[in-house]
Amino acid sequence: MECDILACCHFVSENLAKFPKTSEYVKSRLCFGDYEKCNRHRTYLGFGVEDIPFDFDLSDTENMHKIRECLQNKATACK
Repeated sequence: MECDILACCHFVSENLAKFPKTSEYVKSRLCFGDYEKCNRHRTYLGFGVEDIPFDFDLSDTENMHKIRECLQNKATACK
């Protein structure tokens, strides 16, 4: 099964475009495999694709926590 956000995932389509072998590996492992473990996908589930930063790395767990905390604060402030 394919990841829900593969078609609009800037990390895969643009950041990895310069590295075709890496892109192929990431796609096979995450995008067409275990995408539930992808930090971009988990952020998408919680907040939507428009809130995922362009350069958000798939495996940057520390940054993921900061972004999720920021988005949670943003969502709470908007209510």
